[in-house]
Amino acid sequence: MDNSSIVDLAPPRFADHRAMRVAGLGERYTFETNEGIPKLCNRFKPHIDHAPGQVGSVAYGVCRPTDADGSYEYVAGVEVSSFAGTPANFSRVEIPAARYAVFIHRNHISTIRSTIYTI
Repeated sequence: MDNSSIVDLAPPRFADHRAMRVAGLGERYTFETNEGIPKLCNRFKPHIDHAPGQVGSVAYGVCRPTDADGSYEYVAGVEVSSFAGTPANFSRVEIPAARYAVFIHRNHISTIRSTIYTI
């Protein structure tokens, strides 16, 4: 990892969160190829407030666990009440109720890569 990619982040807050479903556009990345995440988020932007069963107006970036090859799926999505009516090209993520470390990315999406490296 290149230390020049490290940014100052506020310490995470820890939160107990209920189970939720997130639906949106997903693609596989590695830490070397994750420069595509901002483009993915921009492609998802027109779907915000138009996803079937959407709950609230918050958009999420969800990283699914890393595979043996070091790749992971990043999903840009919104919370939905169910996956019924979810477009075929959307990824679906079930997030279990648990205690989570929550990191806030406050800058433009084009800088998300530095936040991911820092975490």
